Amino acid sequence: MPTKHSIKSGDSVSSLAQSYGLFEQTIWQHSDNATLKALRPNMNILAPGDEVVIPDLEAKKESKIL
Repeated sequence: MPTKHSIKSGDSVSSLAQSYGLFEQTIWQHSDNATLKALRPNMNILAPGDEVVIPDLEAKKESKIL
């Protein structure tokens, strides 16, 4: 289940991505962040109190060719 993160001073999508182990675009492009994205066009300039939805990590399986 995605997590809502309330922005504090100094937070940015870049810092959240690093903290949660995700790519910046994975967070910013998540459909639940569309309203925030319209309000704040720059993902790294957010205001305290803004809420960013952090999607769940998804395991990716890849086959290994020997």
